[in-house]
Amino acid sequence: MATTTINVTNQLQDLQSVTDEGNITTNDINLDNSSLILDNGSKLTKGWIDNGADGGIARECAVNYQDQWENGIQYFINQGGYIVRANSINGTTPGVNHDITMGYIVGSIFHDMNNQNKYECTDNTDGAAVWVAFYDDAQPQTNTGLFAQTANSTTITATTSELTLIDGGVGTLSVPANGFKVGDSFRVEMGGIMSAQNNNTIRIRLKSGSVNLGDSGPLTMPAITNQVWMLNVTFTIRAIGAAGVASVVTLAQFHILKLASGTQQGFAWNTVNSTTFDTTISNTLNITAQWSSTNANNSIYSDIFVLNKTY
Repeated sequence: MATTTINVTNQLQDLQSVTDEGNITTNDINLDNSSLILDNGSKLTKGWIDNGADGGIARECAVNYQDQWENGIQYFINQGGYIVRANSINGTTPGVNHDITMGYIVGSIFHDMNNQNKYECTDNTDGAAVWVAFYDDAQPQTNTGLFAQTANSTTITATTSELTLIDGGVGTLSVPANGFKVGDSFRVEMGGIMSAQNNNTIRIRLKSGSVNLGDSGPLTMPAITNQVWMLNVTFTIRAIGAAGVASVVTLAQFHILKLASGTQQGFAWNTVNSTTFDTTISNTLNITAQWSSTNANNSIYSDIFVLNKTY
């Protein structure tokens, strides 16, 4: 396709005369640092914000508010030239460099539309911006379902490897960076079937990545075959921030049912992690099990796992 370049600032060119002859063209029209201006004062123009694509394209109303697209992000820009909202469809999430130099101000909203996560800028300092995840609407403070497992987990048997007890399901096990608030509390209700060699041990861990949030230590098992087990865990965010500042406390109970006697055997533990837990990064919950030996009588899997936000 050919391109027609029109320099609308050159008085020797007469666009009116050109369009009088015909106002349809198959050529591209190249506007050199110019805009298409409507009779109401609105414009189709290059955007004010240049975050890597020379301003992209923008619609500007007669009183100088802009709606701009650039590099897969839509910006809504106020009369001062600052971003009040950004909608990303390219997978971008805001970080420390989404700051004043990129046009963001305290109160700017960033919507990661790919994952439906929203963030608010609370500090736009150059190179040290802070973005906090939030919900559009007030969320229920009790019994908010976050995740439910919908299939049995893979059986952990005849191995000493630490492996997950969680299978796929609906909902999410992840909290985005800066998504926790002080006081956020959660409860896990989990159960399944297990067998164990007498006096062998099993170790249960609540984790985010490689970080231990709650560790049972070795639990000595009786001789059981295909018995029901149950795990209940409650954990609360005590402080937010980077590792060494953030803190989480976890309380857990693990029960097994002895079918022959109809009695239960239980274990309990609590853990405070204020050294390696970090709320400034994304956290994804995992629960693992690890046997002390490769005895074939040792096996465990889950068929129920439900995660709720209780506060």
